[in-house]
Amino acid sequence: MKKLWFLLLCCMLFMTCGILSVSAQDLSEDVVRAVTENLDNFFPITTLWEKFDRKAPSIFGNLGTETATETNTNETRNMLLFVNPDGLSTYVFWEKVNSRNSKNFCFSMDVTVNDIYPPQESGCFIGFINDGPSSSAEKEPLQTTMIVISDAIYMETQTEDGSLTDRNKLADRRGPQVNLMIVRLTGETLFYVDGEMVGQYHDGKSGPFSLRYGTVAYSHGEAAECSFDNLSVREVMK
Repeated sequence: MKKLWFLLLCCMLFMTCGILSVSAQDLSEDVVRAVTENLDNFFPITTLWEKFDRKAPSIFGNLGTETATETNTNETRNMLLFVNPDGLSTYVFWEKVNSRNSKNFCFSMDVTVNDIYPPQESGCFIGFINDGPSSSAEKEPLQTTMIVISDAIYMETQTEDGSLTDRNKLADRRGPQVNLMIVRLTGETLFYVDGEMVGQYHDGKSGPFSLRYGTVAYSHGEAAECSFDNLSVREVMK
């Protein structure tokens, strides 16, 4: 019975992917509910699980003039970005997730905001970028898609040079620590906060993608200090 149920879910996934490939419309509530209630079945393979329980000393650096960065691990992965803002530039300080490139995945982390200043001009994020090896002859323009904790929780997209191309509020901020999760299904992205689906985004990109997390300071942002824990990456059955 369990095997039959799994096969039915796989059929539903492939049907969903087929719908998404020909339509830029939002997924129906029924499809979203089916995915949300069956994430373990849609994504049965855990490819990465990281609790950051090995301590690592601080590493200091910068992203250019007028910036400073610090990373360390002490039961959480901690990242600090400090910027002397110029009113024009966006700075993104990120780490790549050490998992294979994938087209369909479920990526989640517990994210704690230690300090963001000003709150509306800096934040903590998890996201993905289509920089993996593509089977398509025509290379897609690079785009980073993120869910960001700032003064609220946003979906954002950025071009390769860091220019913000889209920003939509998904939810109010819910305290200093939340669980952020991104579910990717062939051209469609679902965003979750503490297990609740708060938004979706269609881009039609085929990937594959690499995953990342980190801090961001916008044109007037000065500081973003964030901690990350319980990194999980799950994928579909091959």
